[in-house]
Amino acid sequence: MRAAGRVAVRHALLGCRAERGVTLILGLVMLVLISLLVLNAFKLSSSNLRSVGNVQSRDEALAAATQAMESLLGSPAAFATAPATYNYTVNMNADNVRPNSYEVVIKTSPCLRALVASSALPSEIEMGAALLEAGTWNADFDLTATVGNGVSGAAVELHQGVRVLLSQLQKDAACP
Repeated sequence: MRAAGRVAVRHALLGCRAERGVTLILGLVMLVLISLLVLNAFKLSSSNLRSVGNVQSRDEALAAATQAMESLLGSPAAFATAPATYNYTVNMNADNVRPNSYEVVIKTSPCLRALVASSALPSEIEMGAALLEAGTWNADFDLTATVGNGVSGAAVELHQGVRVLLSQLQKDAACP
């Protein structure tokens, strides 16, 4: 009877040791699975961060192109000698912590069309004192802004049509 009791105790101890081995293996498998989930989550978040950064750089480049075009439109004499190319450097950094300037090249097309203006509307871009002469023209131009940033690698091309009020002399110079 003593021998049978020893055998029963021995089987009970071996069973516990076998269960401890299975628990260790299951624990290691679960640890590997959790590690893979964390690794995939990290990769997904870093790729999302890059995507957001690219969209932000593109939006900044579009804003730089728009700002440069508005600057060109504020100088209406630029259309008196179309076609022409204008270079702008636009700083999109509001806090001056990191340099973030965009190089903008704006090309004006030759005059696409010129129509006699019935009267100078207040919303038109005026060409200054030269409009006091008789004969004003509504001239249509196409602007193409190409923007680049060496730091972020952002590159954008923006097209915009514009109608400019020209005098007869300016129309003769700008429109064939």
